[in-house]
Amino acid sequence: MKHAAKKKPRLYIFDMDGTLLPKTTASLEISKITGHTKELQTLEAHYKEKQIDSNHFATTVHKLWGKLPYHIVLKAFHASPKIHNISEVLTHISAKGDVSCLITSSPHFFANLFYDYGFNYIFSSQMHNLAKGSLHIEKILKPEDKPVFAKHLCAKLDIDFQASAAFGDSMTDVPLFQNLQHTVSVNGDEKVKPYAKHHYEGHDLMQAFQLV
Repeated sequence: MKHAAKKKPRLYIFDMDGTLLPKTTASLEISKITGHTKELQTLEAHYKEKQIDSNHFATTVHKLWGKLPYHIVLKAFHASPKIHNISEVLTHISAKGDVSCLITSSPHFFANLFYDYGFNYIFSSQMHNLAKGSLHIEKILKPEDKPVFAKHLCAKLDIDFQASAAFGDSMTDVPLFQNLQHTVSVNGDEKVKPYAKHHYEGHDLMQAFQLV
């Protein structure tokens, strides 16, 4: 009697800023606590319009924050608005034997807190050293790095990259969306929507997840 071939796991890739954190970013949430909201709003607007690059953005943010205490990061994370049912979606993915990962350009010390929600893997920028208050520009994760990290993870886990599904909201997700067929813009802007197969507007990640 022949046995059915074992199903290969599928990778589900999520963006953080604007996706898991609707209408906000890790940097903005931290800056609300440190008192630099207006400066961050201006910086993010300039970045979206490509008036500044990620290096300029990170350098300016680092100067604003100075030596950032970790308890401020925790406070910002717990206070930040999050799309509903993140844990429920990740539990469902795990129960099917599939794999979840978060890929973001935001700092690792904020992004890694999403491990508590059930992510299998998280890739993020390592540019800020909280203990030393130093900045390492070369460790910024850029939008074009997203498909690279995803492909490497698929190769490591023997997963078909082309079967992967991605969820994002902005231009930073375009390089990844251009490499995949199963893509969902989650409250996406006009720059990412043309590259998404599915579109979701709302506050429930499970509803967005069910599109793929």
